[in-house]
Amino acid sequence: MISIQPSFTNPNDTQRLMKTYIIYRMCLGIMLGASHWTGLAQDIFGARNPELFSYTALAYIVVCIFSLVRFQKKPSNTRRHLLMLLIIDFIALIIMIYASGNFVGGLGFLLLIPMAIGSTYLGQKENIGLAAFGTLLVLGLVVFNVQDGAADSRTLFSAGVTGVLLFVTAIAFSLFSEKVQSSQLTTKKVTEQANYLQSLNEWVVETLQTGVIVIDSGLEIQLSNQAAKQLLKQDQLQSLEPFAELNRLLKQWHKDGVLPASTNMVIANRDLSISFKPLKTDKRQSIIVFLDDANRVKQQAQQLKLASLGRLTANIAHEIRNPLNTISHAGQLLYESELANSDDKQLLDMVSNNSERIDDIIKSIITFSRSQFAQAQVININEWLHSFIDDYLRLHVAEINLFEEEDNLIVSIDATHLYQIINNIVANGLRYSEALTGSSKINIYISQTNIDYAYIDIADFGKGINEENIDKIFEPFFTTEGSGSGLGLYLCKELSIANQSELSYFNNNPYNLNTFRLAIPLHSSNLIE
Repeated sequence: MISIQPSFTNPNDTQRLMKTYIIYRMCLGIMLGASHWTGLAQDIFGARNPELFSYTALAYIVVCIFSLVRFQKKPSNTRRHLLMLLIIDFIALIIMIYASGNFVGGLGFLLLIPMAIGSTYLGQKENIGLAAFGTLLVLGLVVFNVQDGAADSRTLFSAGVTGVLLFVTAIAFSLFSEKVQSSQLTTKKVTEQANYLQSLNEWVVETLQTGVIVIDSGLEIQLSNQAAKQLLKQDQLQSLEPFAELNRLLKQWHKDGVLPASTNMVIANRDLSISFKPLKTDKRQSIIVFLDDANRVKQQAQQLKLASLGRLTANIAHEIRNPLNTISHAGQLLYESELANSDDKQLLDMVSNNSERIDDIIKSIITFSRSQFAQAQVININEWLHSFIDDYLRLHVAEINLFEEEDNLIVSIDATHLYQIINNIVANGLRYSEALTGSSKINIYISQTNIDYAYIDIADFGKGINEENIDKIFEPFFTTEGSGSGLGLYLCKELSIANQSELSYFNNNPYNLNTFRLAIPLHSSNLIE
């Protein structure tokens, strides 16, 4: 069974229109019956056969009331149901027209209303069929009038006009319905596209890592995305009054109309990069505030730096390695030659040792070039360090003591980069401790003295770094050892920056030991808001 779906209404509108028409039918029947029973229009309604008109009007009213009650209990908007109601309307009206004796008074034109309803709701074939049915009833009425000798020119003319109007109404309302349908479909597509674009824009704004705040000319917040709330540490961002410096810049813009310059400021214990863009519409002037974590911006710049430097150094390393292998191989052959004396072998040992040193530098450079991009992972740093120490001690004879001031610290960092940093510093610390004390021993401390960072402090028992060299230790190729490449700490520093972390050295610390500290950003699940 096919439900009625008018081209310009939704299902709820259809139900309301059906109910309205059923009420109209009932009111029409009551009006016609009351006009006849009260004698107000006895000479028009039921003039030819009062009893037939009276019974027909009464029966029609009863059927209309029954239809309304039934629709109230169980709404139906099927084509079959509507077609049945329209046929009943046609038959009832034709009988009442016959009982009235002619088409005078416009009673015949009441047939156009159900015809218009049918043309709006029903299909094209059903519309034409309903018009033909109504026209046949009108012609049948004319035949009865001719047999009774009651037909005159006005009756014939009214009947002819009514038949023609039924078809005109059917065709006109069908065309109108199609036109409206086409227009509504176009409007629906445009609306859906607009809603899609709006949803897409909202999704893009909400998923941006950059915070976005739209401020109107009255310094009221019109829009703010999730990133802005997180950067400012606000569950609901309703005003910028708590952020004095940012609010001062906006008030200055409101007063002078001059766009503030991009700046960096510390807000909610975070170093934020802030920029401003004008937003002009026909009705108002607004300003867009873009917020970025300055550390994330630095990380992105560092990523580009690492990528470019990695490609360059990798190419240079490969170019150096080929002749270096030739030199090393030639030196080995000369060393094994019977013509080489002790002085020659001493010189060849120097060649071999320095070739190995260069090769170590090349290996470090190649390792660096393969570690260009940081892929942040969620890591429980306590569990990770336990696992690292266990694995390290399986391969090395050493003493590593772990002190945990905080449990279950969840951080965000590339696990491969973390391993490279910790492994390098641990190896250096054990070597320096053994050089001074004769024992390979270090202490590792886990703490959280800053709400946004977890600290890993690696302390050794060596002699430490001279004050004049502290500022140089993270420079490439700086080393205090004749056998070192000078790239280890530099690479660790670069990898930490690429992960929004900070590697530093300080000897004035609570442990009274030579300490390297790695500060790693806590994951959002571990942050204290």
